[in-house]
Amino acid sequence: MGIRSVSLLSRPTLLLAALLGLMLAALALSPSAHAKSPPGTPSSVSVTRADGSLTASWDALSGATHYHVTYSSDGGASWSLAALNHTGASITVSVSNSKTYLVGVRGGNANGWGGWRNSSPAGPWTDPTQPAPPPTPTPPATPSSVSVTRANGALTATWPAVANADSYHITYSSDNGASWRLAALNHTAAGTSDQSINIQDVTN
Repeated sequence: MGIRSVSLLSRPTLLLAALLGLMLAALALSPSAHAKSPPGTPSSVSVTRADGSLTASWDALSGATHYHVTYSSDGGASWSLAALNHTGASITVSVSNSKTYLVGVRGGNANGWGGWRNSSPAGPWTDPTQPAPPPTPTPPATPSSVSVTRANGALTATWPAVANADSYHITYSSDNGASWRLAALNHTAAGTSDQSINIQDVTN
């Protein structure tokens, strides 16, 4: 009699346990229990230049099935599409050698897009087999002063040498600057001391 009573009391408990197990199994199989989310943001985007192209690369994002890649040649004011559903972790794009570019990348999946990550600016491409272009010359400054001494039928103009100047353009006027005559277009003098020129045939 005692054993029969235990057996009868165990049936509801066993049924409840079985029902709970079925509910947990159904919950585990439910899509909502494992709902996915968009991928995160790439940690970095690197760019290398080549003749007529650039190659952007990034670490593959967990959960990303494709990537949206854009590039800009005006510092990010406007963007061009490189790929909307790119499936790799790098891409090569044809570009101008003379421009600086930014590349933007974000990952996506069936649940949406992650955040954007932009590269650092990638400067113009230069051919490594060619010598570097000479530096742009620095224009000379304005002479700090010009002094003039007179002689019979002549005058001598003197001025301190100007840094970065390799020649001088010299004119003179007898009507207070209303009109000018050419004394020398490419006058040169040795050394870095004061420069001078003698102008003949002037009216005393």
